[in-house]
Amino acid sequence: DTKKGFGYVALDTPVAGIEEAKVSREEVLGGEAIPLAQGMAIEFGLYKNKQEKVCTCDVTLPGGETISRDVAEGRQYLGNKRYTGTVQWFSVKNGIGFIIPDHFTSLPKVAQQKSTEAAQRAADKTQQEVFEGLMFHRRDKTDPAARFGEGSKVSFNVFVDNRNGGATNVTEA
Repeated sequence: DTKKGFGYVALDTPVAGIEEAKVSREEVLGGEAIPLAQGMAIEFGLYKNKQEKVCTCDVTLPGGETISRDVAEGRQYLGNKRYTGTVQWFSVKNGIGFIIPDHFTSLPKVAQQKSTEAAQRAADKTQQEVFEGLMFHRRDKTDPAARFGEGSKVSFNVFVDNRNGGATNVTEA
């Protein structure tokens, strides 16, 4: 549960009759709050907390590699082609924004499909019209100091992940 900062992981092999353990955000080794994907293979140590509950520690990918957000989100970069668009909005507080591509149908088909599905989920949730476009995050900007406001013209590369299509390497056009 990303909002609460913890969840539970099933042990491949029960230990002393224990089949699952609590995993907390702080124990995921990757340097940022990384949501783990259901079914994701991970390694970890176990300990009992003060309440005698079994918890994980030092959560990594198999082999001890730290978990990056790209891996956890199943991010796939779709080539080096640059696209252009307009920033519909960007929230400095939340570090996310939304780009309306100049030519949505020129995006790779998988990015179009993921974006359309994400827009439909958002429309169902908000009961408002949502435009097909691409989400982007603060970390996806090439220049962290760049300030994109509503109406800013940008260029970007495209990726897809477990939930939607997105823009990365976002720069002013």
